[in-house]
Order: sequence, then C-alpha cells, then structure tokens
Amino acid sequence: MNAQERELLTSFLDQMVQAQAGPKDMEAETLIRNAAARQPDALYLLVQRAMQLDYALKATQAEAAKPADKGSSKPRTKKLSFKETRELESIEQTILDAETEVKSLEELFAAPDFYQTHGDQWEKLQKKLNESRHQIARLYARWEELEALKSSLG
Repeated sequence: MNAQERELLTSFLDQMVQAQAGPKDMEAETLIRNAAARQPDALYLLVQRAMQLDYALKATQAEAAKPADKGSSKPRTKKLSFKETRELESIEQTILDAETEVKSLEELFAAPDFYQTHGDQWEKLQKKLNESRHQIARLYARWEELEALKSSLG
C-alpha cells in the first residue's frame, strides 16, 4: 500500500467509524451477520468494494462537473449508439474479469512464500495490482455514465 492509498483508506475508515446507523432492518442484519460468519475476509472485501464504488462515484461526479465539449454541436439521438450499447452489454463481465485479476494478485501477495517465489517481481506485480484496481474504478464510473445516459434518453 502506498501513502496515497493509506490516506484514502484511513479517511474512509474514519468516516465509517463516525457514521451512525439509523434503525436496522433485523432481517438484513441477520443475513449480513450470517454471510460474514461464512466469509472470514468479509470485512476486508466490503471495505474494498465500498472504496471502489466511492472512487467510481467521485470520478463520475468529477466528469459530470466538467464543462460540455463546445465542439459537439450535433444533438444527441434518442438512444445509445451501437458502440455504447455493446459496451453497456459487456461491461459487467469486463468488471468481473478485472475483479478476478485483482483477487488473484491479492491472493498471490497474501501467500506466505510470496517474497521467496516472486521477490524479484514484487514491484511489477504491485504496479499491475494498482493499475487493475484503478481500471475497476474507471469501469464502474463508465458503467454508471452509460446507465445514466441510457436513462436520460428514454
């Protein structure tokens, strides 16, 4: 974990600690506790997923805040383009594939003999892991953008 990732995680965890839950749905509470009991890494996975979604949301909000391209005077059609439709249809699988790659890399790093077997490649693997995590965030942001566009067009 680099300094920027540590700062983001610390900030996220501070917000989580200060948050106050409203009334709980007891059925949901039971389902969550049961799932957490079956998955020893549930807390870690939930924090990672929440941070990825938070990153994607912020990226999308930043993109939406940018001024519109003045060079595009062509009015928007009433549906997604062919390319956008294909992209939207395949983006979930693309995200799953990227998340699978991240999981594989994280498992590799978590192996007790990682530095013995991959010690000379750790920097390259860490860079690949970071790039994959950022790619997932970009994919979630793009997915949200396409869904918003689809909704706005009817």
